[in-house]
Amino acid sequence: MAFNNTNTVPSDNAGISAIPNNRKAAAFMNFYLPKTDGSRAKVGAFALVAGRPLDDWLIAQLSADMEGNGKKIMNKLEMEFREVTATTAADIGSQLDL
Repeated sequence: MAFNNTNTVPSDNAGISAIPNNRKAAAFMNFYLPKTDGSRAKVGAFALVAGRPLDDWLIAQLSADMEGNGKKIMNKLEMEFREVTATTAADIGSQLDL
């Protein structure tokens, strides 16, 4: 049996397509929160991959004018929060019929 090393998860976002695992990011969008001591804490990052239409557009916009276009993008960015339900080994073990 051969293994398929590509990401075949379909995307439900227009302009974003599944990419092979060996593709590298062309740029990153990093996100931070300010800390009380004046430094900042990194809370996440988006990897932008050349060849994906939305990523290509973001790279072009941010490369052309990080300050102006970055603020426009951040003003439109929406956040969604979803909690993950933890599953422990004990939970799984109790579900098995052995």
